[in-house]
Amino acid sequence: MPRLSRSLVVETLLSMEGAASLNPGIVADVEVMLGDGYVEGLVRRLCRDFPALSSEGMGAVGHAVEKMIVRPVAPTNPRGYLAASAYNEMKRLVRMRARTESLEALAAHDEDGRPGWAPADPGFTVEEQALLRATYDQLRAHVETWETENVKIVTLLYLEAAFDGEPLTSSDAAELTGELLGYEVDDAFVRTWKSRGFKKLRDYVTALDAVETRERQEP
Repeated sequence: MPRLSRSLVVETLLSMEGAASLNPGIVADVEVMLGDGYVEGLVRRLCRDFPALSSEGMGAVGHAVEKMIVRPVAPTNPRGYLAASAYNEMKRLVRMRARTESLEALAAHDEDGRPGWAPADPGFTVEEQALLRATYDQLRAHVETWETENVKIVTLLYLEAAFDGEPLTSSDAAELTGELLGYEVDDAFVRTWKSRGFKKLRDYVTALDAVETRERQEP
């Protein structure tokens, strides 16, 4: 892993060499951090704090280097800036995974048999659990604003099931929805409402991803 992280950063520097916006002073700072092992240590810390996405650690550092070396003014604390930027990238990836998994839970059919994904599982680190919970709360709060009650209820049921890692069948969802609405609900209606909820939530998630992508590109 250490050699790979060093190689990735070196490749980043070489690929951007000669760019008009490259800041020579910051490039020199990065080369110092490469030489004294700081970059390698940062990758190890990312993999430790985000084990579910440990394969993304090196890429997160590479992205942080790209942002840093094009800054017109060097940060006061280059090491702190690099670490903060890399951690922010990992947090963004965790949020994106949580949103993607939530959407897939809504898109899945009963017969898919997709394995449960349990972000509430204690196997995740405290950092990961906090980000996953925040993402779930954000999605839930958005769905709570929907005016169509049946679509809102069904979507919330599937979101909760996705977060808990417990697959929810249409028949179970129909029973729970009926209890909340006060009348009997057919499985077919639940599937229709679930599909509508997926489309509405997908549009919201797409907008969130677009905002984060723009912010990600800012130095």
